Amino acid sequence: MFDSKFLQENNGNVGVGILNDINEPFNVINNKNEVVTNAVGKSVAIKSCTKKRKNKKLIDHKPKKIRNKTKMMETETSTMDNNLQEKVSCEKPKNMLRKQCYTRTVKNWLDDVESLNSVAECVIDADITNNSGEKVTGETNEQIKNVYLHDNKHENKKVDVTSLVSQKTQKTAKKVVQAQLANKDGVMKFSKPKINKKNNLDVTEKKQDNVKGKTARKFVPPIKSQIPVKNVTYEVFTVNEMNIETYDASFNVKDNEVLAVLLYSNGYCQLNSHHTDGACIPDGLIICCDSMFYCFKGTGQKIKELITRVMENNKIVCFGARDILIYMACMLQMETHSIQIYDVKIGGSLLDPDNSPENFSEVEKLLSFTPQYTIGTECVLQKAAWYLTLLGECWQKLCGMLKEDALWNVFVDIEAKLLPIITDMELRGVMIDLNKLKSMEEVLENRMKLVEQQCYKAAGKVFQINSALQVRSIIYDELKLDTKCNVKIRETLVKGAKSTNESMLRSLISEHPLPKLILEYRHLHKAHATFLSGISQHIKDGVVKPTWVQNAAATGRIASNSPNLQAIPKAPFSLVMFPDAADGTGLEEHLKFRSVYISREGHSFLAADFKHIECRVFAHAAADKELQHALASSDDLFRVLSAKWLKKSESEVSAEERERTKRLVYASLYGAGAGKLREILGVSHDQAPDVAASFHRTFPSLKSFAWGVSARLRGGLAPRSLCGRTRRLPPPALRQAVNLVVQGSAADVCKTAMIATAARLRASAPPLRAQLVLQIHDELVWEVRDQHLHRAAGLIKQVMEDCGRRCGMGVSLPVSISVGKNWGDMLEYNCVLDTQ
Repeated sequence: MFDSKFLQENNGNVGVGILNDINEPFNVINNKNEVVTNAVGKSVAIKSCTKKRKNKKLIDHKPKKIRNKTKMMETETSTMDNNLQEKVSCEKPKNMLRKQCYTRTVKNWLDDVESLNSVAECVIDADITNNSGEKVTGETNEQIKNVYLHDNKHENKKVDVTSLVSQKTQKTAKKVVQAQLANKDGVMKFSKPKINKKNNLDVTEKKQDNVKGKTARKFVPPIKSQIPVKNVTYEVFTVNEMNIETYDASFNVKDNEVLAVLLYSNGYCQLNSHHTDGACIPDGLIICCDSMFYCFKGTGQKIKELITRVMENNKIVCFGARDILIYMACMLQMETHSIQIYDVKIGGSLLDPDNSPENFSEVEKLLSFTPQYTIGTECVLQKAAWYLTLLGECWQKLCGMLKEDALWNVFVDIEAKLLPIITDMELRGVMIDLNKLKSMEEVLENRMKLVEQQCYKAAGKVFQINSALQVRSIIYDELKLDTKCNVKIRETLVKGAKSTNESMLRSLISEHPLPKLILEYRHLHKAHATFLSGISQHIKDGVVKPTWVQNAAATGRIASNSPNLQAIPKAPFSLVMFPDAADGTGLEEHLKFRSVYISREGHSFLAADFKHIECRVFAHAAADKELQHALASSDDLFRVLSAKWLKKSESEVSAEERERTKRLVYASLYGAGAGKLREILGVSHDQAPDVAASFHRTFPSLKSFAWGVSARLRGGLAPRSLCGRTRRLPPPALRQAVNLVVQGSAADVCKTAMIATAARLRASAPPLRAQLVLQIHDELVWEVRDQHLHRAAGLIKQVMEDCGRRCGMGVSLPVSISVGKNWGDMLEYNCVLDTQ
């Protein structure tokens, strides 16, 4: 849609604007065959084959030759019926204006514009005046005729200059209109032509010389359909400490749906903040209650009490609930756990978990929602009020879609109740032992320097160990280790070069020490960058506060960002990747990266971990009686499974065999390929299928369960978790479907545990001081006062073991409890429920 106002102002007069705005002497023949000359220098945009001229003189001009053929302008005029028949073959004018390369659709569109902006005949026929208002007289009739007839002398034909002027002016008007098109976000707008009146022709000729080597930008066709603009004004009341008594009675409502949006100091709100790159600092809160808009400014005590009353007595609908809850907790010092809040963003992620919306525009697109109108104002409050109305309409549509897809209970009972808990986790954070962190960095850096020098010595030169290009050059081109080992090296997918990944370098270890040293260095460098220096940059006042995202994964798993504390390994980190390479210089030392996370003074960490939750979910979903019996009979599931597979007693199963069985179970469950199975089993390519077949004969449900999920996919049934979480997948996506059923159900159980334990701890009498600080998928970590440790452990264990039944499993889920002053040195804790 373009600016119709501009078209109305310039309809039929575009040629006039051009006639008055270009500086150059000119001669024109009017309809009386008289020559008129502009003595001052105001020029019509009569651009013929003599367009390229210098010194601003109208002289004889040789047409430009293109491919040895001279293009001349030829015209024929019939004196009997005045019907114009033109045959034009002149020099092609250079591209003086932008966007002259356009598609046929745009050309047709511009033709319509041309008809509205053509030059009226009166412009050609009328006398022309100069800047002083004096009428220009015909003084050089023969001069202008010579200009046009010179280019047509080979044809000996008359030229209708009046028609030529009109036609050329229309084309120029068309180009000017096209040049002013501005396509932003699919919206076509006009702006008035801005032509430089000083030395316009000289500047244009200079630009023409530079255009040859440049490629014109692709012109985006305009989108004609737009939202209509309405002159609507919303009544927004600003509430502050001075006038709060006036509006106090307006907020005595309960159990209503209240729309809420944060206002930012840069003039944006939560719903349109993605349109700016500036910092969005909360500056207020605007709500819609009973179709009335109220903007709360300030953080005084009366404002806090009023907002608290509104939030606790009603259902809050918003976009980005996390930011609103943090604003209430930090700026207004409110308790957020009692707020019943619904986030449209989270609801949208349930509808399409593979493409979770990141901003409000994406929510509208997901819901196929288009506003009926927009408002033309720059007022921040009016914009926010209009966006609130859109939020209300999207909320109504979202509720219907969630209920239609049987996702309403997941949204209300799990995701909505989880929001205040995750917000409290972010606000509290975890303390860091800075001294231990620095000491670990020093140990790791010293070991890296030692391995680095060994790499240089083995290569015979200094090189960048982290550069795949230099490593490839040394190993394959200089040392030719792949040829010596007779190993076929895989090529990278992007560049087709020989790969330097871990599996390829491991195959070359026997021939030369350099591949082993490079792997050793990578092992150390990754640990240093991820678990030490990567954490240090997020520490503030001795505390790290990660961002917890509850809709980051399609399976519903919670993710930790900035930093990712879920990636911190539980097992001690070895400084030696290959133990047989230890030279007795203290290289067997291990680092416990989790030990740098410590509890606050007077508190201890309490960790509760579900035992084999994914296997238990699988046994329930597959109805595998043998696996359920193995889970119920022993605490060490994989030792039992390993003994059954290898036909040994449990006492004879080694730790290596147990670990291999564990990896095989999960690999088979999630549909790992033959290559992965071969890597786990450590056998040749020919032996791997036989070993895997024997494993599947022992545990047939691993295969049959996947076949059942695949059959449901082919039948058009979407996979679902225990609590009803779903994911739209095509039939070939078997691995993702199995992943949703198993991991999605485990995520539902863990989220249910977070909600149930938080409610139980708050309701305990006397109160228990325990704050959830970490969530590592199937492990939850609280920070508990030392005097409340025993009671909290018993209560948490009881509630979490009952979460399986809450989610429909029908059996209890064993939970192990451990405590400690730091996260790396947690000891198993035997507890019983003590409610006194």
